Amino acid sequence: MKKFFKIIGIIIGSILALLISIGIIVFGGSYLLDAKKEIEKPVYPADKIWTFSAEFYNTSSNLTRTDTVQLKTSNQRFMLTQNSITWILKSNDLILEETTGIIETENRLWIHPPRFNDYFDFTEYSAFPEIRQPISDTLAWEATILLGTFANDNTGNKVTMNYSITKIDTLNISPMNRKIDILGEGKSGLGVYTCKMDFQENVGFTKLSYTKENKEQLILKLLKIE
Repeated sequence: MKKFFKIIGIIIGSILALLISIGIIVFGGSYLLDAKKEIEKPVYPADKIWTFSAEFYNTSSNLTRTDTVQLKTSNQRFMLTQNSITWILKSNDLILEETTGIIETENRLWIHPPRFNDYFDFTEYSAFPEIRQPISDTLAWEATILLGTFANDNTGNKVTMNYSITKIDTLNISPMNRKIDILGEGKSGLGVYTCKMDFQENVGFTKLSYTKENKEQLILKLLKIE
């Protein structure tokens, strides 16, 4: 009989632990999402689409392919601390989608880049699109990630991302809109991968120029926002 009650106690304890965990995830995640909604004027509000051209260049700087890539925002949560976004690839007759996340707070804007097929080799090993506040021409920062299982032989390897603002231009004053040039470098066992980012405060990232260690390039250029 004692053994029976012991088993019942273990089961009840496990159920309570599970319920507590679910509560933390649901209510904690909701709190984090609500915190992000405190931004008065987000650069990437929900339910909009940013359309880019995507140009691939070989080691001789010759254009080899052009795709259309879209970034679609939503009002859904992704991995608790992020808002959900969807990247959409349109390449000839091929259409692919992948869901990932964006972080936008008063101090930081960070976007997980697309990693469709051969995009992955450019975007995953370079610096992710990011800008921090307060913006100044002396601002520099660092971040690191560990590559997941999708990186195959490079799983578990660390990528160190170094960022620096290289130029600030005032495009117009009313409303204020500045263009900020950011140099991002991703350093890992594969070498140094760079991403030059053009960012406008009222628009978002307007150009992302990725360069691999072997000098191949992928350039995303903003075409329109809907």
